[in-house]
Amino acid sequence: RDWSSDVCSSDLPRPTRPGDRIHVEAEISAITPSKTKLDRGIVSYVTQALNQHGDVLLISTTKIVVFKKNV
Repeated sequence: RDWSSDVCSSDLPRPTRPGDRIHVEAEISAITPSKTKLDRGIVSYVTQALNQHGDVLLISTTKIVVFKKNV
C-alpha cells in the first residue's frame, strides 16, 4: 500500500527568492488515539513557510504516530 497520500501532502503556492527571510509556523490540527494500540496516537499538523512579507511559500499537512505520555 502507498501510505504517502495518507501521511503528507504539500503545496508550493509561491516561489522562494534569493534574499527571502523565511519562517515556519506549525499548528496541530488533530490528535486521534489509536483504536488498536493504546500506547500511541496519530497527530495531524499543518506547516506553513512564510517570507518576510507574510506570503505563504509552502503549505504541508502531515500525520505522525506518537507514543502517549505515561501519567
